[in-house]
Amino acid sequence: MKRGKVSRDFWVTCKRRARLFVSVILAGMLLWNGSGIAQATTLADIFDARQYADRYSDLKEAFGYDEKALLEHYLTYGIAEGRDGFGLLDVRKYREKYPDLDAAFGDNWDAYVDHYLTYGIKEHRDPGTDFDPLAYMERYEDLKEAFGDDALALYQHYMIFGKSEGRDAKKEAPVQNRGGANGGQSGNIVKDPNRQPIYGDDGSITGYYSNEYDEQGNVRKQTYYRLDGSISDCSEYDENGFETKWTLYNEDGSVYSYTLYKVVETSDGSRYIRRTGTYYADGGHRVYEYTDAGKMAREIYYDPNGVMSSCTEFDENEEECKYTRYNEDGSVSYYSLVEEIQTGPYSSYIRDTATYNADGSFIIYEYTSETHPNERNEKRYNADGTLWLFVENEYDEQGNQLIERQYNAEGTLQLVKKYEYDEQGKQVKWIEYDAEGNMLGYYQEEADGHWHYYPAQ
Repeated sequence: MKRGKVSRDFWVTCKRRARLFVSVILAGMLLWNGSGIAQATTLADIFDARQYADRYSDLKEAFGYDEKALLEHYLTYGIAEGRDGFGLLDVRKYREKYPDLDAAFGDNWDAYVDHYLTYGIKEHRDPGTDFDPLAYMERYEDLKEAFGDDALALYQHYMIFGKSEGRDAKKEAPVQNRGGANGGQSGNIVKDPNRQPIYGDDGSITGYYSNEYDEQGNVRKQTYYRLDGSISDCSEYDENGFETKWTLYNEDGSVYSYTLYKVVETSDGSRYIRRTGTYYADGGHRVYEYTDAGKMAREIYYDPNGVMSSCTEFDENEEECKYTRYNEDGSVSYYSLVEEIQTGPYSSYIRDTATYNADGSFIIYEYTSETHPNERNEKRYNADGTLWLFVENEYDEQGNQLIERQYNAEGTLQLVKKYEYDEQGKQVKWIEYDAEGNMLGYYQEEADGHWHYYPAQ
């Protein structure tokens, strides 16, 4: 069994909000705990492997998103070839521009990074890139309050949020749109006069947002719009700038769900913004449980009838580690052990490592690709631990499953499935064949959204 899916629009919205939560948490660490984010001291600390791979197709083809291999390439060849590994500092240009640093550090690239973060920024030295952390900080009061002069945190904010919000990080550039929920200016402002564009990584406009303010200039409501003008989601804030409610809308304007938040103080005196519950239009809802230290412990989903349907558990690092599915009578249907794979500073994906059924049988997953996280083979076992089926899969360049071959414990082919997709990449049909290649029948999705089986004639 597999977990249900939601629309791509929902996950795009959630991705943006996940990045927003990182910003809020980082700001909270600075404001509440009194400790800034540690400055990077080595080139590896500021190297963005995913950005490096995406920028150079030959490297992406050769290494995928292998962080270690990409960093090694950059150090061994990339710097000499003039390749750019990140936007915070171009160490090659930094070295060439300042002979005093070249004489002091030579080929010690880590030393250039440490110098720039410790002294170079304050000395207004040119990093060789378009990003100016001091200009970015001074230009936006909310960032100055949240991050101070922490160059690394400012750069991470710009890459994750600022660029898409249309913020300006260049030197001597005019002040652009302000953004964020805690950066209000004084004055009797009620609402932005116009919706502001949201930009994608390729520079195209992906949507719009607008803010509503209280009389002190604090953002109290932030609304996001799709390209067609319909509302995508809306965040509401209290007078201190803390988010209290997030509402997600369907394309027809109806509410899909809303999530409530509150500020939680932990046993060590730290404070965090935490979700308390998510409520869906169909009556289903999620509740969130935390440890005494304020970390996420469990996320429980109840169906529209109030019956517990699933439970997600998290480890001490707040990474998902177990997913359990329940039957209507409260008994366990199955549970999966999962792991979270980091692909960047604030990006990751979840994948199952094993699934255990109520009858004692289980499945072990073997992943075959670093670039497409869903590509995997399966080994299925009986309750006594004996292997009874091996599943081998083939995928296309986009990661879509094309062929599934099922073998018994002796390695004899039993069944073959071939999958078909529409122009949007949605799976619409799969055909089953026996070991000799004879078609047994096929499953096809009909207009009513249900899958129907048609046996071979």
